[in-house]
Order: sequence, then C-alpha cells, then structure tokens
Amino acid sequence: MSEEVEGTVGEVVGEADAAESEIGYAERVARLEAIVRELEAGQQDLEATLALFEEGMGHLRACGDALDAAEGRLRELTLSEAESEASR
Repeated sequence: MSEEVEGTVGEVVGEADAAESEIGYAERVARLEAIVRELEAGQQDLEATLALFEEGMGHLRACGDALDAAEGRLRELTLSEAESEASR
C-alpha cells in the first residue's frame, strides 16, 4: 500500500514540477491561496493532503526565487543608474 501512495504523490509532484515553469508569479500566489483554503477545510485524505502540501511548497519556493530574482534585477538597475549619474 505504501508503494501505491508514494507513486501517486510522486505523479502529482511530477505534474506540478512540469507546470511550475509554465505559470507566473501571480498564478502561483493564487494557487497557493487555493491550496491553503483546501488544506484548512480538512476534507482531503492523507494522500491528497500530502500532495497539496508538496505542490504548495513547490509554488512557495518558486515564488521566493522569483522575488529574489526581481530584487537582484532592481539592485542591478539601481546600481547601473547610480553609476550612470556619477559619470556625468
């Protein structure tokens, strides 16, 4: 039975990983909010709860990475602008 649960969760996670690269930040946040609502409702069995949790963690990591990348880009732009003004 544990092999069946592991395989099912793995399939869901694999599908979530494939979909991760195709959705944007806003969609991830919306999906995270939906996952939280589903988990708070507590209507899922253990297998579905684990799959939702894993999907949510994937979206959370991706959102964090996107925010880190945006912050880095803002730093680059700010530094570039400051250097440009300093050379004038």
